Amino acid sequence: MTTWTLKQEKDLLDMIKENKSIEEIAETLRRSIDAIAMKAKRMGLPVPERCRAKISENKVTMNATTTTPKPKPIKMAKDLISPEEALKMWLGCVKRLNEPGCTPQDVKRIRLILTSLKGYIIVCSDYYERIREMELRMERMNESLLSYFEMRLQLARTGEEKAECQRQIEELKSEVKAREELEHKKYHVWPRTARRHE
Repeated sequence: MTTWTLKQEKDLLDMIKENKSIEEIAETLRRSIDAIAMKAKRMGLPVPERCRAKISENKVTMNATTTTPKPKPIKMAKDLISPEEALKMWLGCVKRLNEPGCTPQDVKRIRLILTSLKGYIIVCSDYYERIREMELRMERMNESLLSYFEMRLQLARTGEEKAECQRQIEELKSEVKAREELEHKKYHVWPRTARRHE
């Protein structure tokens, strides 16, 4: 998939403002409907609506089909997979597409899986970026607090003030040490299931 140019992003913004359907936008920009929806979300724009004629056609088809099974409810996953595992799955799908004997039905199913994995990886990357940014802010805040209490310790006049400053300094140093030990063990940054590199 080619990178979005500034002109394409502007065209997308203009067409969304003109209330064009997602099918029209996809055709104009020569991209898939999923790509248009994902780009709109990432730009903070509303996802364009589908063409009403298409929706009506789908409704007629759905109503005419009496044997359509009832869709199964989507269950929440118990465990999360790391972005590394998602990338390995993505590569496995790409390799499978290049293997002989891949039927058109297999291709369609694998492409759906690839699209889902790509979306999952993008969401995880954004999430980790924000978490890391928050961690860095906390580190800077701890450093500032440590400097502040060290300065207060030097200026403290009473034993109580000195003891309180010393307690705060020890707590902050303890937090820094715990974080350094965790980084030294080389854990994956993963909120639910932290895994150690073998």
